[in-house]
Order: sequence, then C-alpha cells, then structure tokens
Amino acid sequence: PGVAEIELADSRPAIALEPENPTYMLTEQQVERIFALTKKHLLDYRDNLAIREINRILLSNASVYVKEKARLLKSFVLTPDFTTIKDPFPFREVYDDPLLHRDGFVVWRGKIANVRVGEEEIRFDLLVGYEDERELEGVVPVSLGFGSDLEDGQAVEVLGQVVVADSGIALQGISLHRLYRVR
Repeated sequence: PGVAEIELADSRPAIALEPENPTYMLTEQQVERIFALTKKHLLDYRDNLAIREINRILLSNASVYVKEKARLLKSFVLTPDFTTIKDPFPFREVYDDPLLHRDGFVVWRGKIANVRVGEEEIRFDLLVGYEDERELEGVVPVSLGFGSDLEDGQAVEVLGQVVVADSGIALQGISLHRLYRVR
C-alpha cells in the first residue's frame, strides 16, 4: 500500500541542471521510465530489482526531486529470507558494479575462512563459489549480527545485503545455512 500513489509531478524537472559527477547520464524520458519500472517492481514484490533501479536513479543526473521520490520508494523495500527472496544478484554482477547493487540482496555459496567472533558480531571471509573447492569467484567479508556456530572450512549459503566500502563489497549477513556434502 502506498507505492502506487507516489508519482512524479509533471511540473517538476526530472533532470538536474548541474548534476554532480553522475555515473549514469539519463534523458528525462529514461528517468521517468526507470521510476515507473521501479514502482512496477515493488508492486510485483520484486524488491531487489527495485533497489537496483532506485540506485540507478540516485547515481544519475536525475533532479533532487526525483531522487527524493526514489528514496521514498526505497522505504517500501522489505528484507527477504531464504523463502521469499526473488532475483538475488550473482557475484559477478555485483562485483562489476557495486554501487548499482548497494543495499541489494544476494544468496552466495562458498566456504568460510578467517572466522572472528566479537561481542557484537561474527565476522568471516566468504570464499564465494568455493563450496565444492573447484572455482574461487572472489573473497567477500561478511558480518553477522546474530550468533552461529561457525568454523573455518565450512561450506555455507549466505543471504546478505550488499555493503559498499572503500575496500570493495561486503555483506551484512541476514541468514545462513550450512551446505552438507552427500557422499
């Protein structure tokens, strides 16, 4: 409820006159189309795709007015679980354009390395794609705000939210489950 009522006013500009270092240069029609697509994704419960399009607007030459409306749409995004996540982003897609996928949700498999347990959180490196010890796609730091019995070398599947830092991408873990090898 509420998403359908968020509209762009025809009287307000869709493009900034003096954009500050936009990643994406869009036309007014493209901004309006992406905004409409974002609303459609939210109404279709495809929140992850909506996040990507909201980020596209925020990283573009869209006007401050449109960006504020996009942020308002982002407030409707719900945190998924393993049973409700739709359209999780693959590692390579996030790695190639991290800012476009910021705050998006992923489900990545891999092995755990360098487990560090603190008072507030558990941190480890996820060796993405290495759950079967064949191909290492990348190493991503993961933070968990909940307790879990983890050890180095365990194969897991992590549901996480993409965090972009100076050092690259990381995940804020939402949920995880262990992968067991059937012999």
